[in-house]
Amino acid sequence: MKIKEKKQLLIIVFIILFVMTGFSITMWQEKSNELKTTLDVGEINNEVDISKESNYAGESTITIEDIEAICQDINEEAIEKNTIGSLEVIRNIVNRLGEYGYAAVDSENQIDMVCPEQIRQFCRSVEAGEEAKAELIVVISGISFLKYEFTAKDGNVEVESSHYLYKGGSLETISNQDYPAYTWDYSEGEYLFFEEYHMPGFDGPSGHTAVRIEPLDEKCRELTRKYVRTIGYELNNLFTSDWSEKDFKELNFYDLYEVLYRMKDGQYASFEIFEQGINYEITKSEFESVFQTFFQIDSQTLQQYTIYHEDTETYRYRARGAYDFAPTPCIPYPEVTAYEENQDGTIKLTVRAVWPDKNLENAFCHEVVIRPLEDGGFQYVSNHVISSAENVEITWYTERLSDDEWQEYYGGITLGAEDEQRLQTEAVSAANQCMEFYKDAEVEYYGNDYSRIKNFSDEKRKSVVRCLGKQGLVSVSDDINMENYQKIEEFYSHYSSGADAMVTIFKVNKDGNIGAVTFIHRSGKIQSFHVSIGWQEGGIPEIKSVTSNELEEIKLTEKGYFIYTYAETIMHGNLREYYRVKPLSDDCREMTKKYIYGLSYVNYDMLVTNWDAGNVEEILMPCMFEDIYRIYTGEEIKSEKGQIPAEIYERIMTTCFPVSIEQVREYCGYNANTGSYEYEMIFPRQYPPFGEVVDYKKNGDGTITLYVDGVWADYNSDCAFANTIVVQPFDDGTFRYLSNSIEQKELEVPKVGRTKY
Repeated sequence: MKIKEKKQLLIIVFIILFVMTGFSITMWQEKSNELKTTLDVGEINNEVDISKESNYAGESTITIEDIEAICQDINEEAIEKNTIGSLEVIRNIVNRLGEYGYAAVDSENQIDMVCPEQIRQFCRSVEAGEEAKAELIVVISGISFLKYEFTAKDGNVEVESSHYLYKGGSLETISNQDYPAYTWDYSEGEYLFFEEYHMPGFDGPSGHTAVRIEPLDEKCRELTRKYVRTIGYELNNLFTSDWSEKDFKELNFYDLYEVLYRMKDGQYASFEIFEQGINYEITKSEFESVFQTFFQIDSQTLQQYTIYHEDTETYRYRARGAYDFAPTPCIPYPEVTAYEENQDGTIKLTVRAVWPDKNLENAFCHEVVIRPLEDGGFQYVSNHVISSAENVEITWYTERLSDDEWQEYYGGITLGAEDEQRLQTEAVSAANQCMEFYKDAEVEYYGNDYSRIKNFSDEKRKSVVRCLGKQGLVSVSDDINMENYQKIEEFYSHYSSGADAMVTIFKVNKDGNIGAVTFIHRSGKIQSFHVSIGWQEGGIPEIKSVTSNELEEIKLTEKGYFIYTYAETIMHGNLREYYRVKPLSDDCREMTKKYIYGLSYVNYDMLVTNWDAGNVEEILMPCMFEDIYRIYTGEEIKSEKGQIPAEIYERIMTTCFPVSIEQVREYCGYNANTGSYEYEMIFPRQYPPFGEVVDYKKNGDGTITLYVDGVWADYNSDCAFANTIVVQPFDDGTFRYLSNSIEQKELEVPKVGRTKY
């Protein structure tokens, strides 16, 4: 087979496998779509000399070249057989790595770990507070790998991870990351859990990792994949409630309709069949055939637990929507740990829920009875949750809307299907006019929620805002004045007078994606309609998602902030959302970016206390250094085992404030034994205010007086309090804060240490 044909075949095969398997493990959802990259495993250079010597814990020996050489023949054969992403190929690679003495496992914990004693021994060393090292290879597929290097000292673990992916015929390093394990848990003995810390409100992949160290009966794994894992625990109560063929009362059939529909037709990819906010009537034969394939249930019983219209012989169906649809990857996944074949031909499965985000290998346990059928199919017979004081609360499951709730949310919906289609078409059309800025862009993680443009520059982002503005559209981005902002003022004027009105704001995100948010006021109701635009290679725009939400209120302040509130707070959302509508001078934006951006009003006293050189020691707090370091260096702080060398700490603090080394050492936690300062991590508040420079004055002595408004949109204020801050710029580009004074305006000045305001 020619190399070009191999590339094309590999892409097609992997996409098919991705669709059929769901690639659902919590740990690596954000990585999966990288595997569609054009590959050429046949060109791997196999000149690395590999010797089959045991890699004992404490050594870190395997390299990217080693992995490439070890896997070459397996991948070449998989390409020829069109099996590159199959479980069997992943198993072969894991076992091969074990033959060379390396601890390895797959990313979905579907294959027994090889050389597990290395990881067990390392975990024992951590518990004993001993110094130790170990490494673990996680096989995502035949073409994607993660390597973990663990270092233990005094009971703490440093984690270094490297992600490798085949590109252009060889294995390349896609990313490197190192972090202290925020949690490290091997307490129950079968799973290892460890965590990378993410600040509260982080809207991205989970920082939790679960690795099964101990082996599991292969038959249990097969039963998991065939009967339990396809449905799982998300947005249904099949495995979290007690029910049987004699009593279906606790089972919600509507939760199961779409997933069983897909299982019946052999289509396991996630796709939308139904739209939210619409009543569907499904014929009796079609609706019942889905459930009678997987349950022994008659029509009368099914009608008892659903809405059936006898006159039309149809079942009513409503899809979950924005108000009862909250999927999250951070939920448990099922694992069959035992099975029993009953005399009546059924099989009883003992299943436990593994919850990586809670470091639990047994969040709860349940028994599922399955009836295998002669044609190869099966039926669910019953489920029973085993009672235990240790069982977690099922917090991730949301009940469907009642009829009254559905009418409240969707009965007065302001947008019809034609409106929605038109807005989607207009959003794509507007993005099409900006294709020139994306035609050479590299798309990362294409096809999933985290897809983005790699290294999308600020200059391109500004150009896209201007391009949209030239089309007469309202467009904006962070730190950029809104184009055609007068249309927002016009919309708000109509809204305030009670007239129907509509306006769309195009926001260009830093990752290159575009959000088109339309605000609609009709018949006294306010609604938003959000179209998210992503990109394909070559600069082709496509719709990533479409959502609509009812709004509780909107407000346009005199200063020029458009603040709005959802009727129901959306997942990962703020109390209120906002746009700056009226322009701010470039000088004010630049001074905000240089002197103010990133400073906190709620974590330390710098901005909420009146101070100058005479009482500056009153604001010195260890936790402030993280933000000051970022402003001074332009980089995120990286501590060495939780310590910051005194030379760095003191140089930055004495440059940025009128303080002496002695004052810094007295108030910021200097450790004379180590010659360092302990790194005190900031735990951000969920709804913090931020400062923006609205005016300034250059003084005769070279200092600059900044006039800063504290914007606290979550509390409906764009001038909660006002700061006057004096800074002294230096010739080398650094500067010093000389003083601060604060005046209460619309809200009370925060007091550090308070948890609510």
